[in-house]
Formats: sequence, C-alpha cells, structure tokens
Amino acid sequence: MVGSLQENAEKASAKDEEPQTPKLLQIEEDTVGLEREEFRVYLEGKGVMESLIRAMTELFLEENKPDDPLDYIKSFLIERHRPEGDVSVLRTDLREARKKISSLKKTIASLTSRLETYEPVGESSSEEKQTKKQAK
Repeated sequence: MVGSLQENAEKASAKDEEPQTPKLLQIEEDTVGLEREEFRVYLEGKGVMESLIRAMTELFLEENKPDDPLDYIKSFLIERHRPEGDVSVLRTDLREARKKISSLKKTIASLTSRLETYEPVGESSSEEKQTKKQAK
C-alpha cells in the first residue's frame, strides 16, 4: 500500500509538471507565430510577397528554364523595381527621341525627293565639282 501511495504521488507530481512544460512551449510558439504573422503582414504591405510571387510565376512560365533560377528572380526584381522616377524620365526621353527620329526621317525623305528633282542621281552639283577640283 505504501508503494501504491508513493506511485500515485509520483504520478500526481508528474502530471503537475507536464502541463507546465507544454504551456511554456505553447507561449513560445504563440510568440513566434505572432512575430511571423506580423512580419508576413509587413512584407505583404510593402508589396514584397506580390513581387516574389510574380517573379516565381514568370519563372514557372518560362519555356527555357534558366540554369540559375535565383539569378533569374534577382534580375526580374531589379528590372521591375527600379525607382519610378528613373523609369518615367527614361520613358519620356524615349518618346521624345522617337518623335524626333520620325520627324527627321520625314525631313530626309522630303529633302531627298527635292534633291532628286533638281539633281538626278549620278550627276554631282557644281559645288561638289569645285570642291573636288580644289582638293586636287
């Protein structure tokens, strides 16, 4: 009987200790879980998760998978996340340059047709003849 009382006491004390250990672990897990959740919300709020998902989706859709997927994701993120000011300035410059090129092409075509009217191909102007004579 003494043995069974002693066993019951040990079991009771063991039961008292067991709930404390899981409670401490549970508190630590809850704290880590809250920190993770806060961090996840932070990343989502800053657009990080969306960018990573886009990068991985693009990688998934690539027909020819790159040898180094990490480099692909880095390149994708760098290209997509340049400061907006830089990109908008470049886009504006590009638009203006394309307009200028178009205008210059029209001017060249117009001048070429006018020149051909006055000077058929194969004949050189008198100024060019004089320049050639002076060069000799």
